[in-house]
Amino acid sequence: NTVISQQVALLGLEDQAFINECKEKNNAGKAQYVTYCNERNLHYFPSQTNFILMEVKADSDAVFQGLMKRGFIVRSGNALGKQGYLRITIGTEQQNSELLEKLDEVLKEEGVL
Repeated sequence: NTVISQQVALLGLEDQAFINECKEKNNAGKAQYVTYCNERNLHYFPSQTNFILMEVKADSDAVFQGLMKRGFIVRSGNALGKQGYLRITIGTEQQNSELLEKLDEVLKEEGVL
């Protein structure tokens, strides 16, 4: 029983390390979006989750469609009662960078940037 208890305790510690690593990556990803919003004077709601609700200063559905055409699926704020906002799930650093690059393209098309 002692050996099994020790193994379970070690697994628990490993899980906690994994959870902490995930939190750190999520916070780093969130920081990418916060920086993007701050640089473009876009409002965002502070988040303790794995997504961000951010302003796009354009029709949410149009921006959603523009991103979808470019291979990124987000959620229009219209579906959440927040017109002019997108709900974006935070991904890896590379995924976030690629999405934000495409978001710039869409916002330029919409006359925001």
